[in-house]
Amino acid sequence: MERWAAVFLPLFVLMGVARAATELPFPSGNFEDPAGWTIGGEDGGMTTIVPEAARQGKMGLRVVDESDKTGSDCRSAPIPVTNGKTYELRFWGRNLSGSGIGVYLHFHDATGRALNDQRPNHIISSLLPDQQEWSELKLYGMAPAAAATLSVWIHSYMASKVEAEYDDFRVLELSDEEATEMQDENTRQILSRGTI
Repeated sequence: MERWAAVFLPLFVLMGVARAATELPFPSGNFEDPAGWTIGGEDGGMTTIVPEAARQGKMGLRVVDESDKTGSDCRSAPIPVTNGKTYELRFWGRNLSGSGIGVYLHFHDATGRALNDQRPNHIISSLLPDQQEWSELKLYGMAPAAAATLSVWIHSYMASKVEAEYDDFRVLELSDEEATEMQDENTRQILSRGTI
């Protein structure tokens, strides 16, 4: 079940389910306190938290990747989760130029080791090149048996050149009823594409 969630949940957007989800604390999901995010040492200045990137409020995250050899690297602080529960990540983004940037939902065990950071277990949402207006995106994933936390990783792909902005990240824990409905809808959408 865990692998199914990791492989297929990125493919679908939940529609029409009555909301009973519990919103979790997300340290600086709106980037007002940059301490809630870590920019990796190999980012090379691609990622900045600046007022000009804010959708609302005072700050937002901007990625300007002009390299075709390295990618950006920005990760949120860890957020505690319960294994076996299903989580929804909501965020706003817009693609200003180019293409090739993703938001990843990573689950970690108690030691901090990522449990789904390798293909085919990525849970990822990519901005489309023509998505130049602010749009809300969603990702879903079930916490594996060993999961203790989740984090959000914003990363431009190695060979891509892209400029994009993000803001207003939220994480919600779905009720068991919502998780069941979400999986039913996901299955319908996969079958409608002829994908197994």
